[in-house]
Amino acid sequence: MAVVCIGWLYYNRPLRANQQFLGFSRTLQSTLQPTVRLTLSNYDFYLAGITSDSLYLGNHNRIMHSWQAGLHTLDIASTPIQSARFGFEQLALRVQGNYFYILDGIKPFVRYGWRGQWWAYELMDSVYFLQAAPTSDRGLVMLGMVNSENALGKWQDGMKAPKWHTDLLEKQVDGFFCTYGKLHADGANNRVVYVYTNRNQYLVADTNLVVQYWANTIDTISQAKIKVGRLDSMTTTLASPPMPVNVHSAVDGNLLYVHSNIMAANESRDDFEQHIVIDVYDLDERGTYQYSFYIPKIPMKPFKGFLVKKQRLFALFGDELVGYGL
Repeated sequence: MAVVCIGWLYYNRPLRANQQFLGFSRTLQSTLQPTVRLTLSNYDFYLAGITSDSLYLGNHNRIMHSWQAGLHTLDIASTPIQSARFGFEQLALRVQGNYFYILDGIKPFVRYGWRGQWWAYELMDSVYFLQAAPTSDRGLVMLGMVNSENALGKWQDGMKAPKWHTDLLEKQVDGFFCTYGKLHADGANNRVVYVYTNRNQYLVADTNLVVQYWANTIDTISQAKIKVGRLDSMTTTLASPPMPVNVHSAVDGNLLYVHSNIMAANESRDDFEQHIVIDVYDLDERGTYQYSFYIPKIPMKPFKGFLVKKQRLFALFGDELVGYGL
């Protein structure tokens, strides 16, 4: 009798907020299966970048090191990053193309160098930012705050300050939480992509932040589901937990991969809860939706993000690094 009651409660559990917006369907292709897997030494690793032959990791506790793993074997090696002495607040390593970057938007500064040499030279030290993405070896696009609201900016070596574009991000509630998102830059294809976290929209621009088009993810959340409050005249905070729409994203060539937090009408609840769902969009076709696929979750291992390169996807679950073929 107890088993029957537990089963009844399980199948009649209330829908979560992200399972109630069912006005769309997905074209589900497959569930990815791991082709390679590596257990890291701790949970402090994060994805730092990917090239045609290697995946790069950083570590929050060994901040001036890079870990390089082969795409097919995940054989991993650590390399120290050399630099003149500097103070820092919150460092992040990024690897793109032939270069690596040490970013700290709080201190603030950006240092950079060549992969293989691993010596970090000063690039910028005067602009506060929330995110920075390289567009070239000495150029960046940035997410920062202007008049207490998020804005996108372009910085190039020789500029004293970025050129901020305060008219690109559309305010719905507070100008910070409602417009926050993930910034991607692809200098090789002259493309910048900004994906809103809390609504179904993303921006595609060139590396000078000239807008090419706006597009929508396939879900129906066009308004950010957030409530904000004020601690004082200068500080805004969330008054209730937000409902993220686009949790993680990655760009590879002409494709945008979005980890969606919204269940579709043609998905089973169990499938949605047991998998990470990735929606794919073609950036060369003005963001046209292509298809979706599942990545199985790993029990008790939080999903920390993913990167894609040429039919290979790598996901980080806690201390588990997993590779898949697309």
